[in-house]
Parts: sequence; structure tokens; C-alpha cells
Amino acid sequence: KRKKHAVSMSTGPSIVKGFVAPLQELNQFYLSFVTSSLKKRPPYSCPDKPPESVLSNIKEGERKAACENALREANLIFIKQGGENQSLNLIELSITLAREGVCGGSVPFVLLEDLLECATVEECQLVFTFVEQHINTWKEDFLLSVGQNIMLRLCNNLLRRLSSLRSTILCGRIQIFLAQLLPLDDKSALNIMGAFNLDNITIYATDKEITKENFAEIQSEQSSEESITSNAAIDYELYEKFWSLQEYFGNPNQCYERQTWTFFVAKTSSVLDTFQQLKLDHCSSGQRKPQLAPEVSNEPHIYFPKNLTSEKLFHLQLADPYFRRQLLIQFLVLFQYLLRKDVKFKVPALHTPSDEMSSWISRAQNWVYKLLEETPPHGKLLANTVAHILSRESIWNSWKNEGCPSFVKKVTEESGSTPQMLAAKARFRRTYIGDSWSEDDKVAADSTEACAPPSKRLKLGSNEMNHLWNIEPDNMRACRAENRRIFPELKEFFQEASQQLDPNAGIEEEYKLILKPNFQWCSLRLLARRSSHFFQPNPSIRNVPEFLKSCIERTFNMNQTKPTPAKTGKGTGETDNVANQTGGQEDEEAENGTGVTESNGVPEVDENTIPTEAEMERVAKLVGGGDGLKFLAVQLDFKDEEIDALQKLDGDWCVQLLKDWVARETSESGSGGATIGMLAQSLVDVELAHVASAMYPSLVKPEMKEEKMEC
Repeated sequence: KRKKHAVSMSTGPSIVKGFVAPLQELNQFYLSFVTSSLKKRPPYSCPDKPPESVLSNIKEGERKAACENALREANLIFIKQGGENQSLNLIELSITLAREGVCGGSVPFVLLEDLLECATVEECQLVFTFVEQHINTWKEDFLLSVGQNIMLRLCNNLLRRLSSLRSTILCGRIQIFLAQLLPLDDKSALNIMGAFNLDNITIYATDKEITKENFAEIQSEQSSEESITSNAAIDYELYEKFWSLQEYFGNPNQCYERQTWTFFVAKTSSVLDTFQQLKLDHCSSGQRKPQLAPEVSNEPHIYFPKNLTSEKLFHLQLADPYFRRQLLIQFLVLFQYLLRKDVKFKVPALHTPSDEMSSWISRAQNWVYKLLEETPPHGKLLANTVAHILSRESIWNSWKNEGCPSFVKKVTEESGSTPQMLAAKARFRRTYIGDSWSEDDKVAADSTEACAPPSKRLKLGSNEMNHLWNIEPDNMRACRAENRRIFPELKEFFQEASQQLDPNAGIEEEYKLILKPNFQWCSLRLLARRSSHFFQPNPSIRNVPEFLKSCIERTFNMNQTKPTPAKTGKGTGETDNVANQTGGQEDEEAENGTGVTESNGVPEVDENTIPTEAEMERVAKLVGGGDGLKFLAVQLDFKDEEIDALQKLDGDWCVQLLKDWVARETSESGSGGATIGMLAQSLVDVELAHVASAMYPSLVKPEMKEEKMEC
């Protein structure tokens, strides 16, 4: 037995050594990798796979533990050397390793906790800046799921180290960071039981420390310099009542006791009476602001977490509007809590206000709101804002009473769902309003006013929404309705611009609409929507205002001239040939009363008459087809779809174009809408002056004829 025992004792250390040696080698491998990686700049990469001889007898969990030990060992070395930047780079490397599964997700939080525990307050500010910058990284699932409690613990430990008076900003940054990192319904940030912080005690001078006579002497010395306190008695009794109110604000439940409530009412009335007597205005509050240098006066106002309760500052605090606002808002918060009966953790038998108590609180609330409105600056705005915020507290009270449920709704699969049911659900087509209506319902809706049939009427919660969604049963037909005219007509859109182009209007050039960039953009969009024929190359037009001016003049026929007698002997060439072809019919028209008369061999035309069908046929014969006819259609304010419909007609569609133009203009503007003068001017504008001179020579300038003949 002794021999066997000696053999087992001799083989034991060798087994331990054979097990520990690979772990040490793996730890040394990760430590060398960390050292070499930190010599580079982020982003970092994962290490190569360790040798097989090292990994042969090591499990995956032991590999992660070896990596964690190497990282913590390196972190302690950097902390001893005072290299915070190296430690922060090490934390970034650990995040990369945790993301790839080389180490656990809690390792970055452990390294951060070790660093904060060994750092000074000044160093903690730099480290926490790094933490704030990587808030999106901490929110990732592989980190937050395992490191949430560690992050919460290190933040709470840091808050315990910091002073709320000296490190106020850093404490606030930590609280804001936790609010952004953790969800709203996280139990660590919720006061579910509704407990009050009874440790928050306001210390002020008591009657034993200072007598009423001494307080009166101090106040007389201070009040001699301030005129605002001359109309109110500021003594030790008011001082004691003022600061003793903080006990009620810290523990509101004691106000439900009858004797305590009596003391509270007396103290509150005394303080509010003092505020009522000490009126503040913009001038008086401005005199008490210290005269700071210009570079310092622009700094924001600094609020401290605790009040200064020295009796030497009391008269200055009463004259401070910001200090007065804080106390008045405390009153409103306390009053709202006392009146609420739907708080879950209140004992109904003990924490229910009586009728007398509720009546006094209602009057006191109105009193406080009135004092808030009278406190400068922007008193009414502040009072309305506070009232709005307090009214929304009922929503949070309901949420608290329900146990603070999560706002994130989890999607759960229905039990018993088969693949066929899921496929049918995926193929389900979205239904639109009006799809389920029968054809009879649609016809019934069309035959009456524009509304849905009674059997398919939709109710969406408000009268306006109900009216909007029940106007038309068919969505596509509602979009094609005539009353949905999005683009205005050319004449309607250019009406104001045409009036500005009139020289008699006296509009200066810089104030005209055609020079405004917004108007130019809208005009070009509208012209492009109407027809592409507006955008033809014209070397005489050099910029957008000139182009818009020409389009407006053509649209409103602003260059239309009065009928002037044409000179004889000028008609030669093509123009004379055209005139000879139609000259034999002019006498016949004069006899038929078409508005064309003969004077000195030149037919005189009444420009205010409507062109006859015979004149339309002759114009169509002279114009012919091609681009000239399309330009004429655009000039007569026809849209592209209307021109395409006319081109599909059999034969020459110019006559039908002119008939439609006459019918439209007559229906819109009466008998003077479509006249011979307008037709002649339109022909001249689209470079068909030879047709206008052949049909109505008295309405066309001679130079227009010569220009055509030269061409």
C-alpha cells in the first residue's frame, strides 16, 4: 500500500503540470497578440488560430477564459503605468474579440470596471467620455445581454464616489447615459413602490443657533441696501416657515395627518402672502443681476442641486425670480400628488384627501399659477407650460399603476399555424377602401352625391376623416376626378405676370415675377407638362426670363396689332399665288355676311368676328400637315393628349382643331372668345404669317410678309 501511495503522489504533479502548461502557453499566446495589436491603430483584427499542440487538450470555455485572463493582465499593466489611452484601446480590442467569439461578451465591461476603480475623478471624466461615444456599441445584443448588470454596477459605484455638489455635471452625464442605454421599463430605474427619499434633508438655522433679535439685526443691515424688502416683514419666523416646507415636499404623505396639515396650510399661506407683497418686475429683477464682463454674461444659468439656506441670503433669495419659480413649482407638484386618488401604493384609508382639504388645494393651485404668471420673465408662458406638463403626469401614473409594462410589443407566432396557413397569410393582398363594394353600391354612390353608400360607410373616429374616406368608393377613379386638377391652366398661372409686363402697369423690372427663381422653376415645369412644343430652339432667346416673356406674350396675344391698310404692289411670289387661289371667293363671302369686305382691292376683315367653316377649310388647306399644324395647336392652348387624339382622326384634322377651339373659347369667354384676330395672331406667332396674310391681309403687318418672302 505504501508503494502504491508513493507512486500516486509522484505522478500527481506531472498530471497537473501537463494540464497547466498548455493553458499558460495559450495565455502567453494571447498576451503577445494583445501587445502586438495595440501597436497598430483601430480597427483591430482577430488573432490567428493557436497551434494544434496547444488546443489539443483545451475546451472552448477554457480558451475564452485564457483570453480574458490575458486581457485583464494587460489592463492591469497599463493601469500601473498610468496609460489610460492604452487601456481604452485594449477595451476596443476586447469588443472586437467578443464580437468574433474569441472571448466572452462581458470582458469589455470587466476591463472598464477595473479601469474606473483605479482611476481618479479627473481620469474618470476622460474614461466616461469614451463610454458615451460608444453607446451604440454597448447596445448590441452580444454585449448588453451579458454586460448590462456590470455596466449598471460600475455606474452606480462611480456615482457613490462622486460628490453631487462638486461633480454635478459628471453625475448628470452618468444618469443621462443610463437613460439612453437601458430601456424605459428597466426595473433598475423605476421607483415601482413609490417610495420617497427621506434621506434628503434640508438643514437651516434653527432657533437655538440664532435668536430672533440677531436675525432682525442681520435683516435690517441687508434691507437698508435693497428697497424691495421695505414693504414686507422678513424675520426669523418667515425664514423658519419657508425652509420647513421642504420637509413636506420630501415626504408628502405626512400632509394627510390632520395636525401636520394644519401646520402646512399656515406656513404655505404665510409664504404665498409674502410673495404676493414682494412684486417682481423686469426692472427690479434686472437690478439684482451682477454686472459681469461681456464674455462672461453670455454663459448659461447654473442650477445647484441643493439650496443655500444661510439667513444672510434669505432676502436676496426672495428677490430672485428663478428661486421663486422653483418653490412655486414644488407647490404645484405636491398639490397634484395630494389630490390624486389613483396612485396604486396609496392607502385609501390614510391617504385620501377630505373635501375641505381638496377645496383648499384647488384655491391654492390657482393662487400659485397667478404668482407664476406675475413672475418675470415670460411668466404666462411658463405657467402654461407647467400646467401642460403636470396634466400629462396622469399618463405616467396609469403606467406606474399597471406595473410599468414594456412599450415594445413582442410578435408571437399563433399556435397551431401550419405552413399552408402561413403561405396563405403571405399571399394575402392588401385591401383598399372601395374594393369590397358591389357594383350596385358604386352606381348608387355615383347617382347621388359624392359619398359612400350607407351599407359600406366607414367610421374612422372624426367627422373630417369620415367625410374624407367616404367621398368616392373607387380610389383610382377618385384620383382621376376632374376636381383634382393639380396643374393650373396657362392663362390662370401667367395672369399676374402678364399684367406686370404691361408698360402701363408701372412695375419696376426687379419686382417682376419672371425674374424670381421660384416662379421660373414652376413655369418651366408647367410648360413641360403642357407640351414639349414650347421648347423649340430659338437663337433670339438667350435666358429664361426672355423665354417666359415670349411664352406669356404668345399666350395672351399681347403683340396683336390693330388692322392697318396694307400697301399694294408688295404681294409677289408665293404669297401672291396663294392670294390668287382664294381671291375669287372673297366677293361671295362679302355677300354672305362673313365679315370680309372689299376696299381698294384689299379685303378688309372685322377682327372681332368668329371664323366660318369655309375659312377653317381654307386655313387647313394652306397650313397643311407637319410641325406647323402642331405648333398652331399648342399656340391655341391644346394639350398633348388632345393633339394626339386629333391626329388619330381620318383625313385632315386641322378643321376639327379649329372647330374645337371655337367651341371651347366660346363656352369659356362668350361670343368674343375665338375671333379672326386671335387666329391671325396665332398664325403669325407660329411662323405661319403667309397663311395669315393670304386669309386676312389687312390684319398682318407688311414687314411680316416681307420676312416670310425673304425666308
